[in-house]
Amino acid sequence: MDLALLGIQALSLLFMVFLYLYIRSVASQMARREPEDQGAMARDVLALIDELRQTADEMGRALEERGERLRRLLAEADQVLKAAEQRGASEPPPGAEPPPSGRALVWRLAEQGLSTTEIARLAKMGREEVELLLQLREHVER
Repeated sequence: MDLALLGIQALSLLFMVFLYLYIRSVASQMARREPEDQGAMARDVLALIDELRQTADEMGRALEERGERLRRLLAEADQVLKAAEQRGASEPPPGAEPPPSGRALVWRLAEQGLSTTEIARLAKMGREEVELLLQLREHVER
């Protein structure tokens, strides 16, 4: 999130540098012109400077708004983390699906291609019990 803010600031800086270089170019052109043209050029330069200030102000406000939004999101995330810590690791978050156990766990691990020994170890069951559950599944699927 901080990278987005940094990117916006970098773009703002590049924009201001571009306008500065443009104003310098206009000023050098103004120095080469006739005195009657210099008045028009001076007005153009002042208009560009005013536009640059307005753009910088708008970008500053946009950056402040985004920074405030980031602070709110971080505060919300902190609240969620604190609530999760208070609930403890044993309780799933509200609306979360409980992890599979028993038959569902055995069948899911079998679908992943694990051996009966691996399934028994992960499911904390005996190998024979896992084999019976897998045979039951074969029988049910027929």
